[in-house]
Amino acid sequence: LYIVPGLAFDRRGGRMGQGAGFYDRYLARALDASQSSLKPGGPSPRPVLIGVTLDELIVEEVPRDEHDLLMDVVLAPSLPSCSS
Repeated sequence: LYIVPGLAFDRRGGRMGQGAGFYDRYLARALDASQSSLKPGGPSPRPVLIGVTLDELIVEEVPRDEHDLLMDVVLAPSLPSCSS
């Protein structure tokens, strides 16, 4: 489970960070590692990505590139659960 900050989110799970790509790179490595883990019974389940934000930071659409990861859930006070 990863709680991910952002400057803005959309209802499809898009996230706008600060532009350096730190979280996208870190989370991509974490997701790859979870899938390549050799554990009894197979790979680990994929970690859940949760964006937590304020209502004012929910926008219609966040611009995304191919390397940007989508959040599985975005939580805000008026959006108890907004899945991608």
